[in-house]
Amino acid sequence: MRQDSGGARSNRHNHPGASHVGPDQAVTVGPNQPVRVMEAYTPPDQPAFADLVNSVHAEFGFSYDPELDADLENPTAYYQHLWLLRLDRAVVGSVALTPAKNRVATLKRMYVLPEHRGRGLGRQLLSLAIATADRDGCRQVMLDTSDRQCNAIRLYEGAGFRLHHTSGTTRYYTLNITQR
Repeated sequence: MRQDSGGARSNRHNHPGASHVGPDQAVTVGPNQPVRVMEAYTPPDQPAFADLVNSVHAEFGFSYDPELDADLENPTAYYQHLWLLRLDRAVVGSVALTPAKNRVATLKRMYVLPEHRGRGLGRQLLSLAIATADRDGCRQVMLDTSDRQCNAIRLYEGAGFRLHHTSGTTRYYTLNITQR
């Protein structure tokens, strides 16, 4: 991807892989490894959030772009919801939703550091974002991702997102919440 909330609730739309993990709720990923999904991005989190995004971008060969990455300086100006995933105190993942327009939310900044992938953490972040968009009255969630991010593409498609169109190396997906 170049790219105030309450907790997630039981999902009446039966999203594939949906979990009941809400903000500020601990989940266990292994023996003595608590992970906390944090709803409350706060300004002191900005350096850790920017480091996470830049680290994942570097992994896929993306460099900082002031135009595309302006949100890293002040995320609260861009996102209605932003969650950070922490292992102990370290930020290891994130997901954000932009304010909905015409009941359509846009999923952004969905990242998990490579050493923490394969544990279902991305699925939990995605489920939280979808459940929140649903709770906020959205009928659809959109996202874009690079065709280099094969694992993310599998995650999105497994959660019910459908390819809408492509442009260059960017893939655009939609999830219709109301038809689930």
